[in-house]
Amino acid sequence: MGKPVRRCFERSAFVALVCLASFASSPSFAATPKTKSEPLFVWNAPEKCPPKAAVLAEVARLTSRGSGATGEANVTFDGRGWLLVLKIERENASPSMREYTVESCDAAADAAALIFAMALDPYLDPSQPSPPPAAPVEPPEKEKKPAPPFRFAIEGAGGVDFELLPRVSITTTLALGVVKGMWRLDLLGNQTFGQTVGESVSLHPWGGGLRGCAAFLEEPIRLEACGAASLNAIHTRQGEKTTFEPFVGLSPSGGVAVPFRKHGNFFAVARIESLFPLARPRFLDHTNELHRVDPIVWRGSVGLGVFLP
Repeated sequence: MGKPVRRCFERSAFVALVCLASFASSPSFAATPKTKSEPLFVWNAPEKCPPKAAVLAEVARLTSRGSGATGEANVTFDGRGWLLVLKIERENASPSMREYTVESCDAAADAAALIFAMALDPYLDPSQPSPPPAAPVEPPEKEKKPAPPFRFAIEGAGGVDFELLPRVSITTTLALGVVKGMWRLDLLGNQTFGQTVGESVSLHPWGGGLRGCAAFLEEPIRLEACGAASLNAIHTRQGEKTTFEPFVGLSPSGGVAVPFRKHGNFFAVARIESLFPLARPRFLDHTNELHRVDPIVWRGSVGLGVFLP
């Protein structure tokens, strides 16, 4: 067995079969003069396959002979695999046509280049094939982290109260919440800037409570209907006398949260709320009534919030 054949068997089984088929059909001891002209070769393959220039470049790497044979390769994909049909015509020999089933179009191009090079040069030593072209490296897709079962949210807002004090008052609210899907539960705290009534009575309301919300729209904005129960108190100062007037209230409300496009964890929020006091504190100066909380207190607010990761 000649040196080229032995080296074929040192390679993969497919290349060994290709080598044997080519040796079997090639004329023994038929040397072809070397020439620098490009061999006549027809390459018909889908667009995603290597181009003809790449196949001829591999042929030129394997052998410097450019004449003595012509070739035509047709590559197709039948849904199950790649089929290479290769027709070789040599000088002073009958044309040969063979079919090969390969795993990819790149493999078809390598096989076509090797067989055609061996047709040009029967004494070709193919033991050092060129390395296959490196596949393009695509950046790995970022794994999508599963959504957490719930998220924490912090929300701060400022607004105005109507009918809690004698005049419109400014109020601030802080909410710490847990959000799961359409549901939200908040722990609330609010402080209203005080006012003075009469000659010397100052009123300073504050409160805290628990609010539950259900979202009937979550994207692209979040629309919520909420209900809250709160414990409130109005801190009263009259001279050196200080008292607290507590009362419980129920508060239906509605809100809209709009996330920021570039910072999805942050959102702007607007709410409108009504407070129904279960008891209406009243404030007296001696025997005269200075103020009494109305049956319905209205509150509007806007603010910012953030979902904690």
